[in-house]
Amino acid sequence: MGGKDLLGVAPVLRDELTSLEAADIIPAGVITNAELADDVKVGSLTALTTTAKSSVTAALNEVDGLAHNALSRIAVAQADSVATDVGGLVADFNALLAKLRTAGLLAS
Repeated sequence: MGGKDLLGVAPVLRDELTSLEAADIIPAGVITNAELADDVKVGSLTALTTTAKSSVTAALNEVDGLAHNALSRIAVAQADSVATDVGGLVADFNALLAKLRTAGLLAS
C-alpha cells in the first residue's frame, strides 16, 4: 500500500476504534477470519470435542483436569516374576492385571 492509501484509511480506522472504545465492546461480526492472520484463528467453540464449550479457557481447563487425572493413575508395583512353571507365571500375570484394573488403567 502506498502512503496515500494509508492516509485515507487511517481516519476511518481511528473513527471505528473511537466508537468501539466508547461502546466498550467490539460488536459481533466486526472482526472476522478475513482480518486475522492464518495462525491466529481459534475456531468455533461448538466444534470442540470437550464437554465444556462456553469458552476456550473452560475447554482447556477440562483437558488439563483430564490429563491430571490420567497421570495420577499409577498402578501398585508388581514384583518381577520368579515363576518356575506356567501356573506361577499365570498367577503373577493375573496379579498384574488386577493391579492395572484397580488403578483404572485396564477395563474389567
